Amino acid sequence: MKVLYADDHWITRSAARHLIDRLESGSELLEAADFRQALDMASANPDLDLILLDLLMPGMKRFEGLRAIRECLPQVPVVVMSAIEDRDEILRCIEAGAMGYIPKSSQSEEVESALQTVLAGGVAFPRRLLEQRSPAKKQTVHAFGKDKSLEDVSSALTKRQLQVYKLLGQGMSNAQVAEALGLSEHTVRVHVSAIVKRLNLDSRTQAAISAAAQAQTIDEEAEMASY
Repeated sequence: MKVLYADDHWITRSAARHLIDRLESGSELLEAADFRQALDMASANPDLDLILLDLLMPGMKRFEGLRAIRECLPQVPVVVMSAIEDRDEILRCIEAGAMGYIPKSSQSEEVESALQTVLAGGVAFPRRLLEQRSPAKKQTVHAFGKDKSLEDVSSALTKRQLQVYKLLGQGMSNAQVAEALGLSEHTVRVHVSAIVKRLNLDSRTQAAISAAAQAQTIDEEAEMASY
């Protein structure tokens, strides 16, 4: 496995070496200390399997840098590792294309689990932060530039699709969703395709990220529903 880790603190980069080696022994870790260096390394290494990125680095504004990395290697998952624990910050990272967001306060087991989820094709966002909401704000589902109210989502999806949607947001694979709901994988794939179409998204990945962004705000009655 080949990983790029961009962080301007050498101590953090050093700790990342041990974490990456635990994920896969013998992995190659490239280190960058700023956005410009990270972009140069990304351009020179299109065979990267994963990019870990701290947003608070010199060289670029943080979201500008994240978007530049995503545009450079759109096929490589990017996980933001940040000391900032703010829901709006996470949503902006999702909008910019991040597949995961890991607070630096996380325990090593949490970090490892999140990275394994992303490497397996899932998404990993801290639900405890995504669930933080201001009661004065309208609850919305972040859907790639278009905010949809929960009422919009609930009316667009069947109750079974809402169940599937919620589990996608937890980073589950189709097989895991099928096991959790007692469905066949084929049925789950049908539901996922319908979710993507009805929410005007482009892919299963976007559906999973959209669901992760609003976590447990889906109507609780979806838990008891059947198609």
